[in-house]
Amino acid sequence: MSASPRARHRALAAGGAAWLVALVMVSMPAGATEPVPSWDARLRTTGYLYQENLGDGSQADHFGFFEHYDVGLRSLAGGHLDLRVSGRVSDDLASATNPREDHRLYVGYAGLRWERWRGRARLGRQYLVEGSHQLVFDGLWVSMAPNRRWQIHAWGGAQAPLRRNLEAGDLGDDTAAGIRVLGRIGRRSRFSAWFAQTDRRGVTTARPLGAEIASTPSPALRGLLRVAYDTELEEWTKLQAQAQIQPWADLPLLQVQYVDRQPRVDPGSYFYSHFSEFFERIRLLRGTVRYRNPRGFGAEAEVFGGFVDKREWGRWALAVLLPHGRVGYSYRTGDAGDQDRLYGDLDLDLLPWLRLTGGASYTEYALLEQPTSADERELITAFGRLRAQIRPGARFSIEVQSIDDPFDSKDTRLLLGLDLGASRGPAAFGLGSTGGLR
Repeated sequence: MSASPRARHRALAAGGAAWLVALVMVSMPAGATEPVPSWDARLRTTGYLYQENLGDGSQADHFGFFEHYDVGLRSLAGGHLDLRVSGRVSDDLASATNPREDHRLYVGYAGLRWERWRGRARLGRQYLVEGSHQLVFDGLWVSMAPNRRWQIHAWGGAQAPLRRNLEAGDLGDDTAAGIRVLGRIGRRSRFSAWFAQTDRRGVTTARPLGAEIASTPSPALRGLLRVAYDTELEEWTKLQAQAQIQPWADLPLLQVQYVDRQPRVDPGSYFYSHFSEFFERIRLLRGTVRYRNPRGFGAEAEVFGGFVDKREWGRWALAVLLPHGRVGYSYRTGDAGDQDRLYGDLDLDLLPWLRLTGGASYTEYALLEQPTSADERELITAFGRLRAQIRPGARFSIEVQSIDDPFDSKDTRLLLGLDLGASRGPAAFGLGSTGGLR
């Protein structure tokens, strides 16, 4: 008689926890100097006020409430154990008929370190980035370095639910596993290769096999080449090449990037179920030149080309860089229509504890190739943000966003935010013995 999925999940969780505890006990060196345990906590409170124009001509008020939290405990168990949890709670406080209460868990894991092979492990919900393979999963990630040249990463578990709620992923239907090998080639190059598999609802959705090499042949040149092939879909899913060139520090920085990829969308998502037939391969080519002198003045130029199936477009942009902002102009043309755009950004410290940032843009666009004056539209956007450092560990911000276009005329939104942070241990500030921030 086979065990139920819940029983399998409990057994796997218990086995993983036992493995981690045993690993800590074995890895603890006798008589070693123990690091000082520390903790940190961050809380971000955001209020989002706006009005929505309904189809019957009426308006609905919204007051979105978002509470982000991030709490960590470090250097426990003799410096071998770390704990971290991060998530969000949200609601619409102004809507009695359409409540939007939502709880999301972004990460929540126990992390371990041990001296042999410079080992590290994380058990729980975590965000994984291995080469071009990225996902949020509930499971175990392990890293070991047998020597200074080679390193091995391995992971296994279940993809997290799409809504990132407090439920664990289904190990039977949403399996995620993989391995990555990293190494050094000489003193100036790094190499890695990876293979992974992800399932959704019991069906294998991807088996990516990829490799990348990053090199710095000289202080003036850096480069990256990355490729990925999906053995399940039998197609190349990504080709990425980029380079940075700057012969001397007082010369302009040149960056070139080329990306050829197939869009990857979770098969369990709403977007995939309704629009997957419209997914098309994307190719992008981008080049930028940027220079800023020690006084903060300079210029930047960008050339951008895009190709989606048989459609193509191009854009170029020029901007003047100022000590506290920039002013620029861009022009785009192609099968998606033409666009002229003026834009500017501002970043200024009004006082040592008060920062002002903002931006505005004016755009004339048309969604048709070779449009007439009757096809042209205008779009005006602007935002301004004041951020005040009330005291160490406490920061308040207020932001105004505005948009004026043919569909949402003079749409204005207000955001209010309060960030709180505290820590104890080897940190710049924390909770003292009296319980107050210091």
